[in-house]
Amino acid sequence: MLKYLRKYQKVIFAVVACMVIASFSFFGTYGTMQPEKRVEEDIIIGKALDGSDLSSKEVNQVGRFLDTDFYDIMNFSGRGSANLLNDGFVRNDLLKTGLGLFVFQSYKNEIWEELSKKVSKFKQFKTYVHPNKFITFEGLVKQFAPHYSQDLENFRRAESEEEIFESLAKLYVDQTIFPPEMVRKMMLYIEHQYGNAVQTDSSLRNVDLSLFYAKNLTDWFGAKFLERTSQFIINGAAFAAKQGYKVSFEEAKSALMQSALRRLKELDSSKAITNDELNKFYKQQLSLLQMEEKEAIKVVEKILVFKKMLDEVGSSVFVDSVLYKQFSEFASKGALVEIYKLPSYLKFKKSEDFIKLEAYLEGVSKKPSDFLLNEEFAEVDEVKKRAPELVEKRFLVKVASLKKSNLESDISMRKTWDWELKEENWALLNEIFPELHGCKEIDFEDRFAYLQALDQSVKEKIDQFSRRKILDEDVNIMKARLSLTPTQKRVLSVTLEGSEEVLPGVQDREKLLDLLENGSEKLFCYSENGEDFHNIEVIDKSSLWEILTFQEANQRGILEQIVLKKGMKEKHKSESDINIKLIPYMRKMLQLFVSGDERSVFAQDVRMSDETLETKFALERQWALKKEEMRVMRKTMPSFFDEKLFSMQDKEWSDVISSEEGPVFYRVLETFVDTSDVAKKMEEARALLGREAKEALAKELLEKMVTSTNGS
Repeated sequence: MLKYLRKYQKVIFAVVACMVIASFSFFGTYGTMQPEKRVEEDIIIGKALDGSDLSSKEVNQVGRFLDTDFYDIMNFSGRGSANLLNDGFVRNDLLKTGLGLFVFQSYKNEIWEELSKKVSKFKQFKTYVHPNKFITFEGLVKQFAPHYSQDLENFRRAESEEEIFESLAKLYVDQTIFPPEMVRKMMLYIEHQYGNAVQTDSSLRNVDLSLFYAKNLTDWFGAKFLERTSQFIINGAAFAAKQGYKVSFEEAKSALMQSALRRLKELDSSKAITNDELNKFYKQQLSLLQMEEKEAIKVVEKILVFKKMLDEVGSSVFVDSVLYKQFSEFASKGALVEIYKLPSYLKFKKSEDFIKLEAYLEGVSKKPSDFLLNEEFAEVDEVKKRAPELVEKRFLVKVASLKKSNLESDISMRKTWDWELKEENWALLNEIFPELHGCKEIDFEDRFAYLQALDQSVKEKIDQFSRRKILDEDVNIMKARLSLTPTQKRVLSVTLEGSEEVLPGVQDREKLLDLLENGSEKLFCYSENGEDFHNIEVIDKSSLWEILTFQEANQRGILEQIVLKKGMKEKHKSESDINIKLIPYMRKMLQLFVSGDERSVFAQDVRMSDETLETKFALERQWALKKEEMRVMRKTMPSFFDEKLFSMQDKEWSDVISSEEGPVFYRVLETFVDTSDVAKKMEEARALLGREAKEALAKELLEKMVTSTNGS
């Protein structure tokens, strides 16, 4: 069901929006709301920034016009009215852009005194939950408008006054995208889709789904915020006029009529709007605002001239395209490089890891090397003497393994009792378990009765011991189970010496090697410890002793044992000390590559197969480097690159450099400049500078207003 809604959410939103807007046709709801003409007191409350008188009536009229906008039509559900002539100046130009926050900060004490009471209620507000629980306001919002859901969560967590106001402003804007009436239609749609399978909510068609039950700016932010915002616009308009910005009476009236026409078309887009219908709707909206046409036009004139100044200040910011392009070309320069690095098993972070490499080289090298990683290895017989743990024979085998303890459950209780009650076994149990002392001479039937009368935990211990003895005495049970156990094909490595187990429970290398070499039948049901049993079938074997690679010896824990046995101590204090030891080898490799010899490189780390007895590569190949291509951009390049990269020629080699992955070097394949997003970045820069210019202007106006108020 929700997959269907997600797939077609845009179509559903469009249909629902049309239905909701149509339901507020001025021929219906608005025709019933004709308020009486308001008589307002008009007193002088101060001076505007141009020196003119600022009257309470003027402030109230601007506030009344701004308190609701056409977006609010989906908040009322037929209860109240929205100003359909207001295109959303406060919502879009002040709150959405962050300028509203400056109004709040400039008059925070008086605005917060009222707003704090609202916030306390808002934070305790419970959104709608359907009786069936799975249909909820917050669930739908999270599904279809996740940023709205996140903003609601941020509001609940916000603590400072500024954080609270900012998150509240975002929620006010969010309702534009997913308004309450759209939420209602979605809920009704879901309810209908489930039919009789779910309980319906008879109140859903009428319940108020608006967030915080807030319908207008006053409900959201308080009357004092609306008053100060109105004064901000009036003063902004006065300041704009002093700067030479103009909006004529005719332009303001035309803007009002255009707003009315847009709303009518949204109400019914299927037919052409006549002048009579437009004039009727226009006058009706003025009546709902309780304003004369001239009063409304003057309000819009102020809004438009202030908006004109803000927009022009924002768009007049100059971004030098030539200079920006030059900067972008510099920042967007990149290079395609081949990086050569040591294989992953030669990347050391700690000195205790590096000492294992030294232990390995000491055991297998023909002689010490100036380059650390020696390419000349001692003969196998010599390594047998120095470090027998590093010499192996490999066998390709099929092996099945079982633990004796896992077979105990196969022994039936009847078979267990039969064993326990036999004369010789009863005597053995008497010797081992104190609970049976004193009843050695009782007969067969009394033995069983005595066992059953014992504590359960004691009986379990006796039964477990008995089952293990049965398995010890009857090896055929283990053989039968092993023959049914699936085998695993693998390479079995047996070193000349070592403390690690070759197989679970198997450590006697000399004995195992003899059996593997001769293909003995004793490899069937083979065990050294009486607990772990193995069926081993030899498929193939290496004829010669071989030296382990560093990676093999390290992974098996052999090198750690050698370090402990020889008492080797750490010589290197830090990762940089380790890197220094590896740099000579990397320089040697660099010289080979520069001369055109790329034999000492693998595309990836070397790994031997676990299921085939393939021929081992030459030991010196374990030091071969790993090569990978990387696209490096100047603005995001890894720390081990520097500016030198972008001045290098194609096919040029770098020096050996240190990195988080050890010493590396690279070759430049090609350099390039990626200017594909220059236009986009210029527009982003212009928008950012424009926003900052608007903010600076708003702050300047508010500072003048505050100073003027304090001065008076």
